[in-house]
Amino acid sequence: MIKIKEITRGQIIVFYKGQYYKILGKGLLLTERNSYSYVIYCNSIDNTLFLTEQEAILQVIIDYFSNKEQKVICG
Repeated sequence: MIKIKEITRGQIIVFYKGQYYKILGKGLLLTERNSYSYVIYCNSIDNTLFLTEQEAILQVIIDYFSNKEQKVICG
């Protein structure tokens, strides 16, 4: 199971299979309606993980922000 442990302006830390993984990104507060979005640097995900595992981690992050009606951009 993948759990988001911490979200800061510069990174997201997730816990997966007994390990912590740091995904670099940038949190952005958009002035219009005070909406918040997050840019994830996809190439910062540990490349020792299988592609399906990397996608699962990304999906958990996307779902987290979507549930708060916020946006995630993967770049």
